[in-house]
Amino acid sequence: MALENDSLVTEFILVGLTDQPDLQLPLFLLFLGVYVITIVGNLGLIILILMNSHLHTPMYYFLFNLSFIDLWYSTVFTPKMLMNFVLEKNIISYSGCMAQLYFFCFFVISECYMLTIMAYDRYVAICNPLLYNVIMSYRVSSCLLGWAYVMGFAGAMAHTVCMLKLSFCDDNIINHYMCDILPLLQLSCTSTYANELRRMALGNDSSVTEFILVGLTDQPDLQLPLFLLFLGIYVVTLVGNLGLIILILMNSHLHTPMYYFLFNLSFIDFWYSSVFTPKMLMNFILDKNIISYSGCMAQFYFFCFFIIAECYVLTIMAYDRYVAICNPLLYNVIMSYQVCACLLGGAYVMGFTGAMAHTVCMLRLSFCDDNIINHYMCLGAALLQLSCTSTYVNELLAFIIVGTNVIVPSVTIVTSYVLILSSILSISSSEGRSKAFSTCSSHVIVVAIFFGSASITYLKPLSSGAVDQDKVSSVFYTNVVPMLNPLIYSLRNKDVQIALRKTLTKMFSKTEAGF
Repeated sequence: MALENDSLVTEFILVGLTDQPDLQLPLFLLFLGVYVITIVGNLGLIILILMNSHLHTPMYYFLFNLSFIDLWYSTVFTPKMLMNFVLEKNIISYSGCMAQLYFFCFFVISECYMLTIMAYDRYVAICNPLLYNVIMSYRVSSCLLGWAYVMGFAGAMAHTVCMLKLSFCDDNIINHYMCDILPLLQLSCTSTYANELRRMALGNDSSVTEFILVGLTDQPDLQLPLFLLFLGIYVVTLVGNLGLIILILMNSHLHTPMYYFLFNLSFIDFWYSSVFTPKMLMNFILDKNIISYSGCMAQFYFFCFFIIAECYVLTIMAYDRYVAICNPLLYNVIMSYQVCACLLGGAYVMGFTGAMAHTVCMLRLSFCDDNIINHYMCLGAALLQLSCTSTYVNELLAFIIVGTNVIVPSVTIVTSYVLILSSILSISSSEGRSKAFSTCSSHVIVVAIFFGSASITYLKPLSSGAVDQDKVSSVFYTNVVPMLNPLIYSLRNKDVQIALRKTLTKMFSKTEAGF
C-alpha cells in the first residue's frame, strides 16, 4: 500500500496551468523566475541566519524554519509545473504522484503552524518583553517547532493513506499542475466516504449547474426606478462605510474600543453588501440573471458569514456600552485590547462556524430540474424550495443555528440595555442622563432594524409563500441596515463629526498648499 494499490492507472498526465500555446513560453519564463528567486531568497536567508550568531534568537530560529519549509515546499511541485510548459505530455508515475501529494500536504500544514508560532512569538516579545527569554526558551521553541512538524506529518499521512485506498480505473488526466487532493478525488472510481466529501466540497450530483435569480419584482415599470434606488443605496453604503473606516484609521482619538468595534461593523457592512447587491442590480437590467452553482454556494456562504458576524459585533457593542456606563472607572481594564480582540475573534469564529454548517448542509442537497430562485440572491429558504431531496435536516439546522444566533445576541443586548437603563435613571443630572442616552440611541436603532427584520425572515417555518415575504423583509437587513449604520453613527456622534471636520480641513489645507 505504500507505493501502489489495485488501481488500473499506473501513471497520471498533468494538464498544467493552461493549454493555450501562446502562453506556454511567457508562463514558463515567469514561473522559472519566481522559482529561482524563491530558491535563492530562502537559501540565502538560511545561510545568513546560520553564519551570524546575533541572529540566533527565537524569532530568527522560526524564520530559519519557515525559509527551510518554503525552500522544499516550492520544490515539491514547481519543477513538474515548469515541465508542463515545455512538454506535450507531462507524465508522473502513481508513486511519484502520491509522494508529491504527501510532501505538499506536509509542508503546507507545517507552514500554517509555523506562521502561528511566529505570531505567538511576536505577542510575547511585545506584550511580555521582560519575560521573553523565559517564555520563549530554547526548549519551548523546539517543542513548538516539533509540534508544527508533527501536525504536518500527521495531516499529510492521513491524506495520503486515504488516497492510497482509492482506485483509479480509466481516467488518468489530472486537471491541475500538480497532484492535489481534489483533482485526484475527481478521478477516483471508488465509492467511498472520501468521495462523499469530494461531492460536498466541489458540488453534488445535481443536474442543475446554474440558477436563474428572479429578482425583487417582475414588473417592467418598476425595474428602472428600483435599479436607480438600490444603486443609490449601494453607493451610499460603500462610501459611508469606507469613509468611516478611513476616518477611524486616520484619527488617533478614535482609537478606542467603541470605535474599534464600529470599525469592524463598517468593515463587515462594506463586504456584506457587496456579496449580493451587484447581482441584485443585474436583475433590474437583464432578462435573465444567471448565477453558477458554485457561485450561488459561495454567495450563500459569505452571506451567512457576514450576517452572523454582524449579530455578534452588535452584541459586543452593546456590552461595550454597558461597561462604559455601568463601570466607567474599570472601563479601560475590562475592555482592554486583548479582551476586545478576543471578543471580535469570537464574532468572526461564530460567523465562520455557522456559515460552514449552513453551506455544507446545502451542498448535500440535490437540485434536479427547477433552477429558478424566487429571490434576488441565493438565500437558504429559496434554495430549499428547489431541492428534490428531503430538506428536513437543513430546516432543523437552520432553525437551531439562526435561533441561537438571534436569540442569544438579542437576550444579551436586552439584558445589557436593561442594566444600562437602570444605571442611567440613577444619574441625578439631566445632562448626564441625556449624554448617556445619546451614546446608546444609535446602537439601539441599528439593532432594532437588523434583528427585527432578520427575525421575521428566519424564525418561522418554511412555507410556499414565505419567500415572497422574505424578499421584502430581507431588503431591510441586507440593504437598509448597511447603509444606515455609518449615517446613524456619524450624524449622531460628536466625536465622529469632529474627526470628519478635522480630516476635511487637513485635506483642503493640503490641496490649497499644493496650488
